Amino acid sequence: MAAEEPKIQEITDDVEEHVHDHAHDHDHDHDHDHDHDHEVADGAGVTVVSRGEKKARKLILKLGLQKIEGVNRVVLKRTRNAVFIIENPEVYKNPSSGTYIVFGEAKVDNQATNIASQIAQLAAQGGAAGAPAGAEAASGPASKDPASIQADLAAAVKDVSLNEKAAAEPEVADEDVDASGLNEDDIRIVQEQANTSRAKAVAGLRANKGDIVNTIMELTT
Repeated sequence: MAAEEPKIQEITDDVEEHVHDHAHDHDHDHDHDHDHDHEVADGAGVTVVSRGEKKARKLILKLGLQKIEGVNRVVLKRTRNAVFIIENPEVYKNPSSGTYIVFGEAKVDNQATNIASQIAQLAAQGGAAGAPAGAEAASGPASKDPASIQADLAAAVKDVSLNEKAAAEPEVADEDVDASGLNEDDIRIVQEQANTSRAKAVAGLRANKGDIVNTIMELTT
């Protein structure tokens, strides 16, 4: 019996090739702006701009608005004597419509608001004391509420008094006014609340020994 020939079996190692296709299509736009949060030390004088405000500013730049340089402060007056102040704002103007867009931190001017409230109270008290007792009975029921009537009377008196003072007093240039010893914020508040010039505001504060409320009452009555 012939011997069997040895069988040789060929063993091959199957190696799987893993091909990773890292090609990406970059036909679409990517926004590579990254917002990083950094801690800002107290008193560093750094203005932190939010992500939403950054996007809004980018959109405004695309609208072709004109940036206004040299604006140090913006004062916003709303109803009920509310006054807001924005220090070092970023201001843009729409050349076609003349409207403005202001970026910045709005803070309530509590001093001006409190003074305006005091003036309104004093004006209401003065109007109530000076009204004749039989005025309401003689005229019948009023078509307006007392607050509206008082506001109309105050506006009429203010217009007459301002016209008389403008005719009687010579105009003084603001740059020639000596404001030494007076607070610049007090002068500004008197100018805004009384709608008067710097010269008259300074003169009124000196005459009333720096009392803001009395000065405004004097200039508006």
